[in-house]
Amino acid sequence: MVGGGFPYQLVRDELRDMGVAAPDEPSRDASRADVMQGLWRDAGLTGIELRVFEIQRSYESFEEYWSIVLGGPATSAVLRTMQPAQLDELQARVRNRLPPDSAGRITCGARATGIKGHVSP
Repeated sequence: MVGGGFPYQLVRDELRDMGVAAPDEPSRDASRADVMQGLWRDAGLTGIELRVFEIQRSYESFEEYWSIVLGGPATSAVLRTMQPAQLDELQARVRNRLPPDSAGRITCGARATGIKGHVSP
């Protein structure tokens, strides 16, 4: 999540720019590598290894992307409280940040951190 890992962060950024309180991720700091390692180390694990996975996700259209945003649990709760004109403005702002390719697809980046460790006998 930290550093742009959340694929719908730009929606939350635009909400905040519009003065709308956007939900934060639960335990946002827990996604930081140093915090993860500390949690695992404090739990008694050894040989801790981290690996960052970066992906690009493509959507057939902005409409496909937007329908997924509307169905997301935390963000959609905020969107349901917005006036139709505000929601239209948000959609236009997000659309401007996601230009389609020549086939009309849009692509967003995401990041996840995998962690593994060993339990000492």
